[in-house]
Amino acid sequence: MEQYDVVVVGAGVCGLSAAHTFLTIDPDLSLLVVDPKSTIGGVWSKEQLYPGLRTNSVQGYFEFSDYPVLAADVGVKRRAHISGNQMHAYLENFAKHFDLNRHIRLCTEIIRAREDGAENGDAGWTLDCESSNPGDGESMSTIRCKKLFKGPVVHTFDLGRAAPGIVDDENVKNVVVIGGAKSAHDAVYIFASAGKHVDWILPSRGAVPMAKPSSKLGSWTIFVEAVLMFRPITWLGPAPWSVGDGFGWIRRFLHGTSLGNRLVKGYWETTGGQALQESGIMDNQKAQVLLPRDTPMFYGTQVSALNYDTNFYDLLNENKVSVATGKIDYIDGSRIHMDSGDVLNTDAIILATGYNHSTGIPLEPASKNLSRGCPIDLSEHQDNIYPDLDAKSDRQIVSQFPLMLHAPSKPERTPSLTPWRLWRFLAPPSQINNSAKGRNLVFLNAVASFQTVIKCEVTSLWAYAYLHDRLAIPTPTESDARREISLWTRFGKFRAALGMQGKQADLLLDGLPYYDLLLRDLGLRSWRKGWGWIGEVFWGAYSAQDYRGIVGEWMAMQKGLGGKEKTL
Repeated sequence: MEQYDVVVVGAGVCGLSAAHTFLTIDPDLSLLVVDPKSTIGGVWSKEQLYPGLRTNSVQGYFEFSDYPVLAADVGVKRRAHISGNQMHAYLENFAKHFDLNRHIRLCTEIIRAREDGAENGDAGWTLDCESSNPGDGESMSTIRCKKLFKGPVVHTFDLGRAAPGIVDDENVKNVVVIGGAKSAHDAVYIFASAGKHVDWILPSRGAVPMAKPSSKLGSWTIFVEAVLMFRPITWLGPAPWSVGDGFGWIRRFLHGTSLGNRLVKGYWETTGGQALQESGIMDNQKAQVLLPRDTPMFYGTQVSALNYDTNFYDLLNENKVSVATGKIDYIDGSRIHMDSGDVLNTDAIILATGYNHSTGIPLEPASKNLSRGCPIDLSEHQDNIYPDLDAKSDRQIVSQFPLMLHAPSKPERTPSLTPWRLWRFLAPPSQINNSAKGRNLVFLNAVASFQTVIKCEVTSLWAYAYLHDRLAIPTPTESDARREISLWTRFGKFRAALGMQGKQADLLLDGLPYYDLLLRDLGLRSWRKGWGWIGEVFWGAYSAQDYRGIVGEWMAMQKGLGGKEKTL
């Protein structure tokens, strides 16, 4: 049996970031990265790339702080979106540059993880692995649909593998796309641009808001990513984890007073309207059906960018795309019957219906998953910890953030599964009072954020410090941690009511204060612009380069404190 100090599950951005961070701090660490795919990259792996795939963020906001994408020689231009092929090449170059490949094992799937030794406080994991055949897996929604429909049924997760075959198949003339998020837009664009007719089935609330990647303010170009990471703008996004960011009085005014609430509401309505106007959707009569019915305030990372080569909405004017709203009544052969009575004839179905927020790997014993903070199936287990805490949290949230009372009502996502309930959105609450030897589990991908790479870098460093019991803050009791977890989770149910609904962290304007908090946990500067509050207010938006050197800063601080790094 092979033994390792650390196993990182997944060779995507977060997995590579974690491996790089851990090995930078401790080069002698015995570390393995496993991934079921045949190439690195996670969602940017070779097998998941499809025509036209690009990052939503532009250069400068989707890159590692110590490995700029412009220096990686993959053809990216300054302040341009990064194509799927460029992103994959960038991650391959990153792994090569930092000598990570010898730690990565591809085509390897963990089928079971069993915790051992927890009773004596020195717990580890036994992982059962097997060789994987990438592309074999199918989502349950895909499997159910295939039982009813005789043509190709593809979830957008598998679009990279399936899209070329559908595009090239002359027998596929009509394609149905189901869903309203960014992946649905991508699928519609791919097939309509390839000459297929697309019937697009939208939820009743319309599509998610889609903005132009940038807009003009005089002679200045303003990027969406910069707005989301400009500190004064983040004050307009309520977040319980913003406490301690140094601007509490402004936040209390904006979110705790009637005048402040009017300003916040006006900001979201105004900027949402401006974004729609600039996107071109308002000038296109046939695109009006796509208009979101709600303010963007209650979306999360589903808000996205129109990063296409041509005008997306022209596809509707050219009658290449027809839009239907409502629910599917039933599927019969090659026909989809809508509850409106309409019947859609199609040769292929594309499901852009989101994903399950489960752990993905069976963790044993399963009886510990609730205390670990993992989603549990309520049809099989009972949540006997959080119902009372959640009721108290709801009262606190609407008292502290009255605008949350206006959150739209939407059917619950995967109601049979409880949310992720992790301390700081990262750590199992049942382990935080253990010594370093008893801390053996961190989830880095339970946080969705626009700033994927920044998030991965900050959370990876936090994870190392936490697992080694080297955070700079006192460890809360498990009961205090659960109260915080409940508050943060329930806040997400209101704040991202049209997004992940608190099932996992879903950060829009709340990303920067979250990274601030983790940096303070580490004992590092969260104000990184220089010149105190003046720099934070006037020195522009945060980008990857503002976080450059945080690992070295933390290592130097540990050395100054007399800390001795140790393996797990």
